[in-house]
Amino acid sequence: MTHRPHSSVFGVSPISPKVAETPWDDRPAESRPEALPMEYPAAPIDLAPALGQRAAVGHLSPEPAEPAGDQPPIRLLPDMIDAEPRWKRWLYVLVACAIACAFFAMLFSYWAPAPGRPGIDENGYMVGGRHFALHGTTGFKPTDDYQYVGAMWVRTKAESREPGFSRPAFLRRWLTVQTKEGWYYPKYPLGTSVLDAIALRIGGPAHGREWAFLVSPICATLAVLGMFFLTRAVAGSFYGLLAMIVLATGQTMLVYAMMPNSHAPSLFMVVWGMFLLIRWWQTGRWWRGVAGGILLGCAVTVRYTEALLLFPLYPLDQVLRDTYLSAKHPHWWQFIKLVRLLPIGPLGIAVIFSVRWKSIRSYFHAALPVL
Repeated sequence: MTHRPHSSVFGVSPISPKVAETPWDDRPAESRPEALPMEYPAAPIDLAPALGQRAAVGHLSPEPAEPAGDQPPIRLLPDMIDAEPRWKRWLYVLVACAIACAFFAMLFSYWAPAPGRPGIDENGYMVGGRHFALHGTTGFKPTDDYQYVGAMWVRTKAESREPGFSRPAFLRRWLTVQTKEGWYYPKYPLGTSVLDAIALRIGGPAHGREWAFLVSPICATLAVLGMFFLTRAVAGSFYGLLAMIVLATGQTMLVYAMMPNSHAPSLFMVVWGMFLLIRWWQTGRWWRGVAGGILLGCAVTVRYTEALLLFPLYPLDQVLRDTYLSAKHPHWWQFIKLVRLLPIGPLGIAVIFSVRWKSIRSYFHAALPVL
């Protein structure tokens, strides 16, 4: 029986062809494989590429796990897209800024410093902003019974309004409101009026009135630009451009971008707040979490319904109030009133899933957007 030459892992056979043709039983002792000298390659072989390929298909771990002390304080959200080259990212940013500038230029070409629906919503926001700029409050008391009051104002009585809980006592006292007889306040939150007041104070007597009407176009432009960054974080730069174009050319967006209402400021705060919230979850940078939480909180002061970003089930009892559920099933009714307080909106989900439950420090970092 004869054997074929064996190939070495380095491409060099340790057995000469002549020896390989000799039967194993007739080989001299000095010619047997265990007695032959091993031949080594001239240079060490780099096995990193092979190990990297095996790690890519799950055979090996590419790198050891991080020590516990080097872990970020929160559970980070993994990147949802492949990394893009730096030049490509900056190129798309420049294109996005150009689109946003073109959008604002288009709005400004049709802009006129006048309300779209005088006496209704705009009256509440802008008159409230003027009073806030002058007196630090959106309310006013008419000087006579014939002074004009818009349709979106409510009149107060001389009474005390207390929150619906009894403890803690200091918080109950702090939230108790004393109202006076005959004062009028807008039925809306004061966020938009504060933005109008800022424009009034910056513009001064000469340009304050006109600049207050620029709040909505500026906020709409920033919302369109923010849509690019928000979409890029989840789908890439190219789709970010498509998303901002779709938002900018929508009919509803174009209408509310020209009206001094709360829609454009609310959209601006929500889009940028959600972008900063996602980036905080991906990087763990505390300032992004704080900035995102501030913007999402300010959005509630512009439109009350933005609180659904944290408590999406909050109006559940109002939806079911016209049913017989509260009378026939009182226990289920109490359960529904508790469920509606679950913070399972986007803001609450980001905070809950970012917590490292065994780390006390993680609770403080995860709570930054909410605080």
